[in-house]
Amino acid sequence: MKNSNLKFVLLGLVLFSSFSFISYRWNANLKKKVVEATDIKVPAGFVVQVMASDLGATRHMAISKNGDIYAKLSKLKEGKGIYLLRDTNKDGIIDETKLFGNYTGTGIVINKGFLYASSNKGIYRYKLNANEEVIDTENPENIVNGLLDHGRDNAKPFSFDNKSNLYVSIGSYNDACRIPGTGTGMVPCSILDSAGGIWKFNADKLNQGFKDGTRYATGIKNAVGTFWNAKTNSLFITAHGRGQFHDFYPQFYTPKQSQEMPAEAIYELHEGDDAGWPYIYYDQFQNKKIQAPEYGGDGKKVGGEKAI
Repeated sequence: MKNSNLKFVLLGLVLFSSFSFISYRWNANLKKKVVEATDIKVPAGFVVQVMASDLGATRHMAISKNGDIYAKLSKLKEGKGIYLLRDTNKDGIIDETKLFGNYTGTGIVINKGFLYASSNKGIYRYKLNANEEVIDTENPENIVNGLLDHGRDNAKPFSFDNKSNLYVSIGSYNDACRIPGTGTGMVPCSILDSAGGIWKFNADKLNQGFKDGTRYATGIKNAVGTFWNAKTNSLFITAHGRGQFHDFYPQFYTPKQSQEMPAEAIYELHEGDDAGWPYIYYDQFQNKKIQAPEYGGDGKKVGGEKAI
């Protein structure tokens, strides 16, 4: 991993499973319902306020031009998987909610007149009006379906570039591409043919399948956060890495090391990049790419000369 590719992002908008929080510059006219007794820290002049509670398993959010919040749910609530949250009197508190969409998932993005949302197997979209309100909540268009879903690390976050390309993360269900029942890695890791990377699709073409996409980048265990940077013309991701170092290799890793490693890195990706999973991982204490123990590593041996 190139150190220059590691970027740190201050997230001003944070959503948790049971409460919805928003961080913003304080306006004295807003109702004061500040979150207390938490470890959340924000810059001077900002506050953290509860906007809505008891939302369920909320994941990603999209904000419309009129301030409506669309939130995706990873578990159905009242049989639905998308929340519309509206602050009708602009006091900072959600006072109108609506549920729609009968599928769970993670990703949700407003793009070029549509609200796009992901299930664990595909991407759907809803036409928006001029105020970016969904016109028909009952009949979404299918953009992509049939993506890999083995129940683990199966979220499908996604982003768009400025050329109508759709970038979808497909995570690996296998922690380190191990041969089942062993601590040995598959050579080569055949999972990378259909997961462990980012795939590119046409954002405007309906009813695509996995074979209609092309692999944009590989070697990524599970990218849960994705963002296209129009200035650098590249995709930034936050990656969830592998685990279980001590479980399989106690001779090389302590329980503490197993808890703290590998680094959950932020990558800048260009087409054709390989981040190295499952063959390597990034050790944030040594600041090195280390060869995975499933592939001959011992916690010290470096590797991944061709990985970013």
